[in-house]
Amino acid sequence: MMGDNPASPRNVKRETCDIRVLVSETNNFLTSQANTNKGIEAFRKVDFVFAAAYYMKLDAQYADVVVPVTTRWENLQGHLYSSMKDKENGYASIAPIPRQGESRPDREIAAELAKRLGIDYEALNPITDTQQWFNQLAQTAVLGYNDDGSPMPVAEITQDDLDKWGVTGKLQPGIMPFEQYLEEGVYRVPREEGDKFTTIAFQAFREDPEANPLETTVSGKLEIYCQAKSDWYDMVNGYADGGEGVADYVKVSPLPKWLDAPFSYKDSFDDWDNKVKGDYPIQLTHAHYLRRAHTDCDNLPWLREALRNPVWLNKDDAEARGIKTGDTVKVFNERGAFLRPASATRTVMPGVIVIPHGAGARIDPETGIDISGADNVLTPSNRSTTPFLNGWNSNLVQYEKYEGPLKLVPDCEMPQIIPLVEE
Repeated sequence: MMGDNPASPRNVKRETCDIRVLVSETNNFLTSQANTNKGIEAFRKVDFVFAAAYYMKLDAQYADVVVPVTTRWENLQGHLYSSMKDKENGYASIAPIPRQGESRPDREIAAELAKRLGIDYEALNPITDTQQWFNQLAQTAVLGYNDDGSPMPVAEITQDDLDKWGVTGKLQPGIMPFEQYLEEGVYRVPREEGDKFTTIAFQAFREDPEANPLETTVSGKLEIYCQAKSDWYDMVNGYADGGEGVADYVKVSPLPKWLDAPFSYKDSFDDWDNKVKGDYPIQLTHAHYLRRAHTDCDNLPWLREALRNPVWLNKDDAEARGIKTGDTVKVFNERGAFLRPASATRTVMPGVIVIPHGAGARIDPETGIDISGADNVLTPSNRSTTPFLNGWNSNLVQYEKYEGPLKLVPDCEMPQIIPLVEE
């Protein structure tokens, strides 16, 4: 259907570009994304790496310049998490602590850089962080609150509020005073069974589908096979036909179909039919862990003392390798290796090991072995589907009792990773 169109994805060739600069801001890609060692190679290959960070995340450790940025607790600003509210809650964020050290908000950092580049940053971004924060709170409203179905803002805004916070805005009625909203931090819509906020999806269609066809589908019905979706998949699947280097995308179907996961249990066999295991017979998966939030907070000694970072092993598998709880284990594959203390347990399936996600790699320069248990040291650069989705929760590894020269100390005794400070 699209093959004759010269502009279609089937006729597009993927080109490479000469990347010279990498910028790391919100994310910590080297720790949180797959194939840490390959990522480090990329950071080292380019001419310049810039990182904005509020702790020495792994991206910052491989950057040429690191600027200290405020956390969300030090600055009045609208941010992503404020919009991640459920349908019945509105949240009022505020900065509970002053700025720490020399840290600055992202906006101020950008403005200072722009000044040195001869760019008028205020013309590009005239709305201050405080004004954005205020706008976000002032515009939070309960839909259908009034009897006539109109919305009602949560915060009442007075001239005193505008003067106190140095912002511009309109005076407005609200469910509660602005300062009360800040003090309480949240407004929750009162609910009761059968109230006016109750919504039943496609209610008219459910009650009489013939008289009330859906406007969102061609057939007017719920569609298991949707032609519009199929047309879209035809388009994105065309990217996998674009020539050399493009075929690594996995084509998908508009219908739910099984896609073989890479590095799965089946892939752990060299000979599946005869059940002959390969060099990496163990499936590695990871779990989010109370010690840190993704990669944040792992540099705090008190959390490292409260919660160690072991590798959980099946007890029978561990015993077969001469490993008991507390022994140092080397987990490895062709992409890298890490060391961790063993925790042998019956709660892990045979042939599987589990590592807490998010540890920042500390790679020994002599051996290339990570001593932190960074899971993504071992994960591959995974395949992506044509809609640009990927995921990895199964990776193939081997493990053994480690008796080499590296010695693990308790995590809380590892030195904190901090910037160098001139005395």
